[in-house]
Amino acid sequence: MWEMSVGITMKRLLLAASILAIPGAAVADTIEGLWSQPVLAGTSIDETTGTLTGLNNNASAVVSISNTAGASTINWGTFSTTGITNPPTVPDAAGCASIAPTSCQSTVTFTGATLPPDTSMPFTVGTFSYTNGTSNSDSLIFGAKLTFIDAQTGTTLGFDNVSINNTLNTGTEAQNSDYLVFDGLSGVSFNEPEGQTDVATGMGFIDGLVLTSLTITSGNGGFIGNDPPLPATVPEPAGITLLGAGLTGLALIGRRRNQRSCVRALL
Repeated sequence: MWEMSVGITMKRLLLAASILAIPGAAVADTIEGLWSQPVLAGTSIDETTGTLTGLNNNASAVVSISNTAGASTINWGTFSTTGITNPPTVPDAAGCASIAPTSCQSTVTFTGATLPPDTSMPFTVGTFSYTNGTSNSDSLIFGAKLTFIDAQTGTTLGFDNVSINNTLNTGTEAQNSDYLVFDGLSGVSFNEPEGQTDVATGMGFIDGLVLTSLTITSGNGGFIGNDPPLPATVPEPAGITLLGAGLTGLALIGRRRNQRSCVRALL
């Protein structure tokens, strides 16, 4: 299995006061993630041309959240043969059954790890399991907030805004990959091919910073890339040209890396 580890930091996960008070003290608590504030309007992109499409899914997006101490999951999307979510905001059971076993929903599950005795040294923070489903464009979301807490004490440790970037599936497998961008992990994206699931493990330390690396550890072709987050709205024509040129260049880089088997995580 090939793995790519990206040495990078994500800000804003702060030490709890109780941990700061006793440096190196034994800690048996675990990290829990709380998903909230889904973003219901944004843009999707045709990766072959760089063309952006603005989408306002405030009245139609299909999204659900389940936050538990064991694992926290956000699900979004549904599939209809007509391409229109009707009734709005409701999963289409028949449509989803028509493309099974391909998932009609996308999912990100965060599973937190146990806080070690010494949180100033890099340790496993948790895992992100990402499934890229096949969904109607009007059922998509474009981001969400992920808050980290101490599952035992309820203390808030920090948060990150996660950008969910959707493609129109008009290009190659790599180009059609939807991807996540954590706003504290500048220049790093978690790319997932259509219909596939991969797991990335986050390593980090708690000292005002977290996630010193992100590594694909299992799955079906997902990879760590460097795609930028898509804009919230469609920019003016000059901006679209620049964005398209940048994404086209990144796609070419990604394809070259794939050919060298340096980026993909294959089992």
